[in-house]
Amino acid sequence: MAFSQLFKIALLSVATMVTTPILAQSAENAEKPDGDDILVIGTKTIKEAVGDFIDITVAGPKGGRNVGQYARFSAPICPKVFGFSQANDKAIEQRIRGVSLAADIRVGAEDCKPNVYVVVIDDGKSAITMLRKKHHRIFGALPIYKRDQLAESRGPVFSWKAIWTVSANGTSIHTSDGGSSLASGTGGGLSDDRFAASRTHVNSLIKQPVQEDMRASYLLLEKKALAGLTTLQIADYAAMHSLMETRADPDQDAAFFSILSLFKNKQAGRDIPDSISEWDLILLSALYSTPSDVRARMQRSAMQQKFIKEVEAAQDQ
Repeated sequence: MAFSQLFKIALLSVATMVTTPILAQSAENAEKPDGDDILVIGTKTIKEAVGDFIDITVAGPKGGRNVGQYARFSAPICPKVFGFSQANDKAIEQRIRGVSLAADIRVGAEDCKPNVYVVVIDDGKSAITMLRKKHHRIFGALPIYKRDQLAESRGPVFSWKAIWTVSANGTSIHTSDGGSSLASGTGGGLSDDRFAASRTHVNSLIKQPVQEDMRASYLLLEKKALAGLTTLQIADYAAMHSLMETRADPDQDAAFFSILSLFKNKQAGRDIPDSISEWDLILLSALYSTPSDVRARMQRSAMQQKFIKEVEAAQDQ
């Protein structure tokens, strides 16, 4: 079955696809272009369009393509949402699970330990300041200057991720403490920064002795920015933003059809996506299907090849 068909079936099967606005009725959007139209961007080929989409959506790997790697979760996804009504909290959690499954990403059991946090806040700067004073461990190894950038961000999105460098066999080499729980403020079991006494045994010109493992993702959304948005839009944005290191943020332009353009386009008064796009979902699937122990250049090449294959298959239908 083609990916586009799986995309529709997987997402439509999510029972909690709630579309009521969170705070207010949203304005009617102008008719959006069909998904296939995004392939025709000037004179670009599909390969060029896909490559550009990857580069403007996924954050560049630390160390660059030659030595760095793209990070992703190795543990099953376990979302926890706070700040909406109880019903909407659960609906968004289930939608994130549904998007993950649609992208062929493993999902934890209902009683799993959360590693994807989505929280509604009144004021981002105040929230970050409070966390830095009272729950600083939640930022893990995030450098001080990046914490400062978070605190000075204009919002309405405030986010960071705890990423560990682990050996190719999964044992820790350098860890970051990002384990404080937003729910309780207690430690989540992640260790202090240190170099663990473990060795890697990879002797290859292709495979890397280490891989970048995303252990936790934190996404704080200012309440005022959610007016007129649906739980579906918020959940899909949270899923896309949380399951990978995104380059797009409210101060940068994402692809107009990507759910990541949600807040930037809303602020600018432009049309906003109703839900996650097919290209968003293909990108998530491509990222999580590529080898995790090779250099970013090879990861990106594998992502692009899978992406093009899925797009061409959809076009042939």
